[in-house]
Amino acid sequence: MLQGFRKHKRWMMALIIGPISIAFVATGIYSYSRSNEGDKALAEVGGSKITPEEFDQTKRQELQQLQQQMGSNFKSSILDNQQARAALLDRLLTEHALAAEVAKEGILVSREQAINVIKTASGFQVNGKFDPELYKRYLASQGKTDEGFVQELQQDLARQMLLNNIVRTTIVSKSSVDQLNQLLRERREVRLFQIPAARFIQTVQVSDAQAKAYYDSHKADFMNPEHEKVEYVVLTPDQFVNTKPTEEDIKTYYEQNAKQFAAPEEREARHILIGFGSDEKAAEKKAEAIVAQLKAHPDQFAAVAKKESIDPGSAEKGGDLGWFGKGTMVPAFEAAVFSAKKGDIVGPIRTEYGFHIIQVQDVRGGKVPPLAEVRSKIEAQYGRQMAQKKYAEAADGFSNMVYENSSSLDPVIKKYNLKPVIVENVTKAGLGNTPDAQYLNEHMIELLFSNDCVNEKRNTQAIEVKPNVLVSARVLEHTAAAQIPFDQVKAQIIAKLKADAAVAAAKAEGEKKLAALRAKPDDAGFTAAAWVSRQQPMGQPPELVSAELRIPASKLPAYVGTTINGVGYVIAHVTASDTPKVTDDELKDAKAELAKLHGGADMDAYIGGLKGVLKAKVLNKDYVYPAKKGSAPASSPAAK
Repeated sequence: MLQGFRKHKRWMMALIIGPISIAFVATGIYSYSRSNEGDKALAEVGGSKITPEEFDQTKRQELQQLQQQMGSNFKSSILDNQQARAALLDRLLTEHALAAEVAKEGILVSREQAINVIKTASGFQVNGKFDPELYKRYLASQGKTDEGFVQELQQDLARQMLLNNIVRTTIVSKSSVDQLNQLLRERREVRLFQIPAARFIQTVQVSDAQAKAYYDSHKADFMNPEHEKVEYVVLTPDQFVNTKPTEEDIKTYYEQNAKQFAAPEEREARHILIGFGSDEKAAEKKAEAIVAQLKAHPDQFAAVAKKESIDPGSAEKGGDLGWFGKGTMVPAFEAAVFSAKKGDIVGPIRTEYGFHIIQVQDVRGGKVPPLAEVRSKIEAQYGRQMAQKKYAEAADGFSNMVYENSSSLDPVIKKYNLKPVIVENVTKAGLGNTPDAQYLNEHMIELLFSNDCVNEKRNTQAIEVKPNVLVSARVLEHTAAAQIPFDQVKAQIIAKLKADAAVAAAKAEGEKKLAALRAKPDDAGFTAAAWVSRQQPMGQPPELVSAELRIPASKLPAYVGTTINGVGYVIAHVTASDTPKVTDDELKDAKAELAKLHGGADMDAYIGGLKGVLKAKVLNKDYVYPAKKGSAPASSPAAK
């Protein structure tokens, strides 16, 4: 979980278009607040109660994450079923139980450790360095504060430590590792003789009667699916991008947002770190003496850093830390650096690492450029913001209009100057990878084939198929599923039957050849020998490799035959067996993989037992498992 946080940054791109969720932080799971008398807790475990508010917040966050993962296939109702709601509640019970156990065991993660995880996470880095602005945008998108997020992460890391201890203690026997190694690495030396089905295709005859008999017995395979001719419209902020700001708008925007146009203030600095050692006061005096020496001889800073600093990352470079912005260093260090001027030597500054002597080498950024330099940016930003504002205002009107005028899309087309799109042959299977599929997603397809759209001829409700993209559609023509006439598929059926018969002929000849070879071995016409294994099949299909490996090593050499669908019959002459020696590193990897597999089962058992000990129970089943209600009509504006 945490490894994924460090390695994967793709999800961070979603900050640009909408809120997201970090996978390993389940907001709210560490709440220890007790419900007041009269509240309606959904469940409890170990005295910790799960409220409807916490359940709904977790559901919202899960929906946000699913929307980012599924894109155009996302359905807002995806969690509106008993199975999904039960799984969410079970997850919350698990997390509350683990939080209680973490507290009981006294597992603590320091604030500094959590901050280090954040700063080293690739999701918050640009060009390999922590980007404070990217981090701030993430916090803003989630409605979190830096302090609150760090605390959540501390608790999550502690929970992960508890679970990791279970996996690490999983015992994997040597025999299990050996069996896995044998299964994956065992190989056979083989030569192949192929009897291709193509050799027989011209000799196979299939009559019309045979084709008709196949058609009659497989009619379900020859149906034209139910399909529709669909019209749809799309509302996005792009419809409102032509808004131009006045000169007064530009000046006001510049004055109110001047700081965002300034390059981030950065410092280039060196430092010398003096460790506390066994006598902190002595260390501080040593640092003070170095400060005095360097203020008198600042040109000696690099040499003194190489000699005295205990920071392994910078000492050899004369203490050089390069350029960095605010939010990168620990607070006391940052405050000292950003309050100093170019050339200043400050310190000693105490942090949890020791005493720092700092030299500010250069300063850049922080200055607000003149209006003329950022005018084009302001115009673009203003245009985007106004487009978003007008879109938000139009979205409600669009949704209500497609509902109130449910017999046509013309009113919204005229009011918002939309361009209708017509799509032919829309089926319940969807539109695959076509451009229209991003708008007519799974949810829209379901609505388009509903009674309201097909029989009542109503518009669909307005659906947000992705952030800031509203779609409504209607059925122009509906065609029921129908049997394809035999004459239209006769050629297709004959081709299939001929191919099947050719494979059967290849198999018959192959089996005769196999019997002859077993009676009198002969490798004439076979390929050159090659070694194959489950790990390295050398291009052979799985069924052939399995047949070769099923022959006991004690029975070699031997011949084996296999039918390969669509290809023909293949005879393998298996001449030798071998299992390459495994290195210590490979054994270690195999053991770790097995430990992970077994550890997952151990972890499930541990969590189940823990919830049992803490007496986990559901208190309000009606909330978590509501009775089925009728779904909203296709033209209802309420369901988005």
